[in-house]
Amino acid sequence: MATLADLDEAKRIQAERQRIERDRVQLELRANATPETLRHKSANVVDTLFIDGRITGEQRRAAHEIATVFQVITSASGVRLMSWQQRARGNETSTDAMVRVIGAYRRYSAWRGDASATRQIRTTGVVADLIFDLVVSNLGLHQAARAWGMDQRRVLALVREALYRYAEMSDWFETKPGAPQE
Repeated sequence: MATLADLDEAKRIQAERQRIERDRVQLELRANATPETLRHKSANVVDTLFIDGRITGEQRRAAHEIATVFQVITSASGVRLMSWQQRARGNETSTDAMVRVIGAYRRYSAWRGDASATRQIRTTGVVADLIFDLVVSNLGLHQAARAWGMDQRRVLALVREALYRYAEMSDWFETKPGAPQE
């Protein structure tokens, strides 16, 4: 049975890992980048939320995966563009990419059918639409809040909850937050 000290230590370790990842992302953005690149990169809403500590690394990963799957679905690329000869030869790079896309699509499909994504907000849409506005259209919290007629804090809470659920359904957590430790 985990003691309170063990849980506090686990939370401290998780917070330290997130801080290290945030620092790594900031350094990666600044390394060998032109001012134009920095402006372009800093405009990514999901990365900005992560750097500011408003979402976790798992939530950031979920947002990037949702954006990737959305892009693959809407552009009808991925599996269709790969030639049959490459598949027959077993091109390792193409196979790996195809497996990643299929895995991401399965995780996305499961999340898209989950209550966290299909919950109705206002009378105009569901949470998944709000997530798309942030991760695909790259609307900021303020812009999304105005577009949806909600407060920024409410938008952030809905985004956090939906992305957390995506990460949880994808089983990306080393230890489940709130789960008893052995």
